[in-house]
Amino acid sequence: MTFQVLRRSSDCAILRPTREVLDPVVPQDDWYKAKSYIDTAVYRAGDQSELGLSRYCLGATVIAATATILSDIWLANALWLGRKSDAMAAEETGLPAET
Repeated sequence: MTFQVLRRSSDCAILRPTREVLDPVVPQDDWYKAKSYIDTAVYRAGDQSELGLSRYCLGATVIAATATILSDIWLANALWLGRKSDAMAAEETGLPAET
């Protein structure tokens, strides 16, 4: 129960605001499509992958290693998207992009 409280509170405190940051630089139509996709496909795929890994009786070490690799990929994607977002914002405002 404690883990669920921590997970859900961090979701509301960190994940949602982070996702909402893209709002100013992405066209409204694209924003709603991306948000819908993330809310359904990405979260459900994460839930299903956890079920799939535990269904095959993989040990905690294998599941942790898989989660670490996927988290690293997700981090790289987030950094790339952040840089892309900065470039789009700089292009829109005419200011130089931050490095």
